[in-house]
Amino acid sequence: MSDLDDPASLILFKTHFKHDPEEALSKVHLVAFDLGPETCRSKLVPLLFEYQKSGDDLIKYSIAIAWKTVSKFVGGGLYFKPILLSLEHILSQEEPFVREKGIETFLEIIHDNKSFTCPAIQISLINDTVCPMLKRLANDDWFAAPSSACCLIPKVYPLASPQNQADLLQCYHHMCETTFVLVKLAASRNLKDLFNHIDIEDAISLFWLALKNIANDTQDRVRIEALESCISFGKRCTNEQNESFNMPILKDAMQDQSWRVRKQSSSLLKQIYSTFGAKLVDTHLSGHICQLMNDKVEWVRSQAIESFVQCAKILESESIELYKKQIMMLPVDANPENRKHAVSILAIIAQDLNICRVYIKSILNILINDNHHTVKLALLNSLNLFQGELAIEDEIIHRLLNELKTSTSWRVRLSLVKEIEVLIKERIINYNFSGIILELLLDHVYKVRISTIDILSKLKDVSNWDCKELFNNLCVALENNKLPPAIQQACGHQGSLNYKLRITIIKALTVLHDQDEYAVKVLNLAVKDPVPNVKTAAEEALEFICSGNNCAKDTPGEPISQLTDKFNMLTVKYSDESACSSVASTQIMNTVSGDSGEMIAE
Repeated sequence: MSDLDDPASLILFKTHFKHDPEEALSKVHLVAFDLGPETCRSKLVPLLFEYQKSGDDLIKYSIAIAWKTVSKFVGGGLYFKPILLSLEHILSQEEPFVREKGIETFLEIIHDNKSFTCPAIQISLINDTVCPMLKRLANDDWFAAPSSACCLIPKVYPLASPQNQADLLQCYHHMCETTFVLVKLAASRNLKDLFNHIDIEDAISLFWLALKNIANDTQDRVRIEALESCISFGKRCTNEQNESFNMPILKDAMQDQSWRVRKQSSSLLKQIYSTFGAKLVDTHLSGHICQLMNDKVEWVRSQAIESFVQCAKILESESIELYKKQIMMLPVDANPENRKHAVSILAIIAQDLNICRVYIKSILNILINDNHHTVKLALLNSLNLFQGELAIEDEIIHRLLNELKTSTSWRVRLSLVKEIEVLIKERIINYNFSGIILELLLDHVYKVRISTIDILSKLKDVSNWDCKELFNNLCVALENNKLPPAIQQACGHQGSLNYKLRITIIKALTVLHDQDEYAVKVLNLAVKDPVPNVKTAAEEALEFICSGNNCAKDTPGEPISQLTDKFNMLTVKYSDESACSSVASTQIMNTVSGDSGEMIAE
C-alpha cells in the first residue's frame, strides 16, 4: 500500500497513529466518513487489521472499539465479513478485557438491524461467516478462543440454520467437557443462556450429563456457575424430569464443602421456589434450606436468611410450617442483620404460623430489647403486619418508641423521625405520635430537630393525623418558656427552654400556623425575647403568618392591616436593641438552619 496513493485523511491518520495510537483511533469515525464506503473497505479495514496484529493489548482494545465505528461506514451489512474476520484475532487474545470488548463489538455488529437492508443478508452472514468462525474458535487448542466462543454461541444460535445449530451444540458440548478450567468456567457460565433456546430433547441428550459433571467439578467456581444453569434447565423440564435431573444437583450444592457454593445456592432460594414449585422443593430441599439458615459460616447463613425473606412472601402456610422451628431461632441470632431479617420474616408469616399470642409477644419483647437499632427500626416499620388477629398492644408500641427516642445515638433518633413520617402517611399503626414528635423537636441535636420540623411540613395536611394537640403544647411551651407539667414528666425536660429550643418551637409554629389566633399571641410575646435570634425568628414568623391569605387575628375582630401595623411597630421598636437586627430579617431564616446561627446570640 503506497502512501502516495492514499487520501490525505488516511495519511494524517497514519501519522497520528505513530505518535498517539489511542487518540488516533478515537477519531477514526472522521477518517471513515471522509474516505467513503468503498475506500473505507479497501484501505481503512486492512490497515486496522495490520495495526491490531502488531499492537499491544491497549491498542487491540481500542481497535476493538473502532471496528464498531468503522462498520457504520462500510456500506451496510453486506460488507461486514472482513470486519468480523478481523475481530477473530481480537477474540483469540489471552487478555480478558480485550476479549470482552471484542465480544461486545462482535455482537453489536451482527445484531445491528439498521445495517441490514433485509433479514436475508443477516441470516446469510450468520451462516456463511459467523458460524464457521465460531467453530474455528471453539476448536482452537488454547483457552482464549474457546472462551470467546462460549459467550457467542448462545447469542448466535437462534439465527443459525438447523445444520449450523447442530454443529454449534456439538462444539459447545465439547467445551463443557474440556480440561481447560477457564473454558469450562465460560461454558458453565453461559449454559443457562443456551438452555433458553435449544429443544428440551437436545438439552437432555447433550447437556444434562455435562451439567452434572460441571456441578461435580473439582473447582468450586465452576460448580457455582452450574446452579443458575440448573435453574434455567429446570424451567424447560417437567416435574418428573426435575425430580430426576435437577433436585440432586441442588441438594448437593446446598451441602457442598465449599462455603462459596452454599452461599450461591442460598442466594437463589426464591428462584428455586419459583422455578420448581413449593411441592417439589418442600419434599426434597426444605431440610437443606434449614441447614443453610443455620450454617456455621456467617456469610452463608446471612445470605440464606436474607433470601428467605423473599421466599416468605410467596410461600403458603404448609410450606412455612416446615421452617417454623428455624424461624423461631432467628431473633437470637448473633448477627444483627440476621435479626433484622428475622423481623421481616416474622412480620410476613406471623398470621400464617400457628403461634399463640403469648409466644409472639415474648419474641417482640426480645426484639424490642435488642441492642442494635436497625432491628428496632425494622420492627417499628413492620408492626402493622403483626396486628390484626394478633392485636399487638399499645404498650409494646410505646416501649419500642421509647427505646428508640431515648437512644444515646442521635442517628437512631434521626432514623426514628424518618420512620414516623412513613408510619403516619401510610397509616401503618394506629398511634398518637404528637408526644413523640414534641420530644424530637426538643432534642439536643440540631439535625434531629430540623428534620422533625421538615416532616411536620409534610404531615400537617395528612388526613389521619391531628396536629392540634402538638400545636397547643408548643404554644403553651413558648408562652411560658417551659413545657406543661405533664409533658415535662413524659419528656424528662425540666426547667426553662434554652434559646435553641425556643427557635425550634417558633419554626414549628410557623409550619403549623393554621391555629393562627393563638400562634400570633405567643409569637408577639416571643418578639420581646431578650435573645436577638429568638426575637428575629419570631418577627419572621409573624411576617410569614400575616402575609398568608388565612392570617389569624391577634384579637377577635382585629383587621389584618392593624395586625401588620403592629408587627411593623414591633420591628422598629426593637431595631436598636441588637446589632444584628438590621440584617436579621434577611439572614435569620438561613442562620437558624445551622448550629452556627443558633450560637450567634451566645
